[in-house]
Amino acid sequence: MAVQRLKKEYKDFSLNGSPEFTAGPVREEDMYDWQAVMKGPDGTPYENGIFFLNLKYPMDYPFKPPKISFTTRVYHPNIKSNGELGYIKLYKDGWSPSFTIQKVLQEIFEMMKNPRFDTDDRMPLTEPAKQYKYDRSGFNAKAKAWTEEHAM
Repeated sequence: MAVQRLKKEYKDFSLNGSPEFTAGPVREEDMYDWQAVMKGPDGTPYENGIFFLNLKYPMDYPFKPPKISFTTRVYHPNIKSNGELGYIKLYKDGWSPSFTIQKVLQEIFEMMKNPRFDTDDRMPLTEPAKQYKYDRSGFNAKAKAWTEEHAM
């Protein structure tokens, strides 16, 4: 069932893609391993950057979400130093089999434009999150420098 669903999503995505990102299997014979390429959102420190993401689908997809991580280094409050997503609304609010990769990538693209923070003040902030919250100009400069170094 997972392979059929992934083939359908790939076909739909190919026909009705997005100008902000693309995605597809790394190898045609392995539908569980995808790569996505995302443009840095305009008006952000990531503008003009090209970011690569790795998507690993579980065997029981779409009932379980894919594991997604950036392979391009990104200085962002919601992206951990190893590329894992620290916050994504679709995962936090609960995964649904109705979600598609296009919807997930759109959510990540929106997160790139507008970082999100947990409301639980007991959670320690990452270094990028602290800088974003308390020194926005310093954050923007560092995020832009990382984009120029790693994503261009």
